[in-house]
Amino acid sequence: MGYPNYHCLWTDRRVESATGRRRLLVVDDNMLGAAAVIAVLKDEGFDTEFASSGHDAVNFARRWVPEIILLDINMPELDGFQTAGILRSLLTTSAAAIVAYTSEDETTIHDRGVSAGFDAYCQKGTSPEALIFLITSLMR
Repeated sequence: MGYPNYHCLWTDRRVESATGRRRLLVVDDNMLGAAAVIAVLKDEGFDTEFASSGHDAVNFARRWVPEIILLDINMPELDGFQTAGILRSLLTTSAAAIVAYTSEDETTIHDRGVSAGFDAYCQKGTSPEALIFLITSLMR
């Protein structure tokens, strides 16, 4: 019997920090959950910003360029799949690594996630160490 994947890489994309500061954008409509993730990431030295919706993420990415984007799937208006597609089409974020950060099971969203432009998956509730490991795996 196999074990579920709580975090995994889906593509070979790896990013370099243009600024040396490891910029990361967290996109989630659950502000309390996002605040906890952001606190962990900032403690690890990431330059981290927050967007509360897909629309906010797209607007934010036009003026602040992240190397990695943690993107929730289940959001109102623009869901994570739609948002990932738009972010992939923007010059500023076309090369960014995009992580599906969701409570959904990996097998449920894998195919649609890869098609939308996601590079990795991390299930919400995974340990902070596992999330940091995944994020650093995406960096060159």
